[in-house]
Amino acid sequence: MEVMYIKKIDNNYFKNKNIIGLVGEYSDLLTLVNNPEKISINFNQTVKRCLGKEIRLIEKFSLNEDIINKKIKNLSLTELKILTLIKIIEINPELIILNDFEIGINEKYSNTIIKFLKNINTERNIKIVVLSNNPLFLNKITKTIIIMKNNIIKYQGEILPAITSGLLPKPEIIKFIDLANEKGAGLDYTLDGKELLKDIYRSVY
Repeated sequence: MEVMYIKKIDNNYFKNKNIIGLVGEYSDLLTLVNNPEKISINFNQTVKRCLGKEIRLIEKFSLNEDIINKKIKNLSLTELKILTLIKIIEINPELIILNDFEIGINEKYSNTIIKFLKNINTERNIKIVVLSNNPLFLNKITKTIIIMKNNIIKYQGEILPAITSGLLPKPEIIKFIDLANEKGAGLDYTLDGKELLKDIYRSVY
């Protein structure tokens, strides 16, 4: 559940990519990047003092206004993750690494964080690696993933084919589609709940 960064990318693999998902262990990541760093945070500081001029970025996450006067040690897990992310952006690294970042964050903030990450990738050209075993979260942020096991790349490509070919466990939405299709529903595979509802509506009418 960490946020890390690489100040200068020394691996051409990531220089040519914007946002990529990595399914595997932290040790797998270390075969692709060298010496990821963490920031040091004084938990007795207030958020305002910690973030300095980057405090304005807090507004993008729709957090309560009183957060700027909170001490960091009193933040929720979600607030702390957001603060850490903003603090790292202040360093302006070439690569940000999110390790199981989505754990403990509700969907509302998850979607806001994903939008924020896509914006900083576009506006600041900061590359992003998302290390996660959650295909639904990965699908929201990127369509391209790497699957690694024992430091070996087993798959590179889109998420959905990796699931349907058995390289990743099936999430509940795919299990539902399989069950419905066994009964003749003729639904297309998707990881998007809204798209599934549209397909169900079309199949009925």
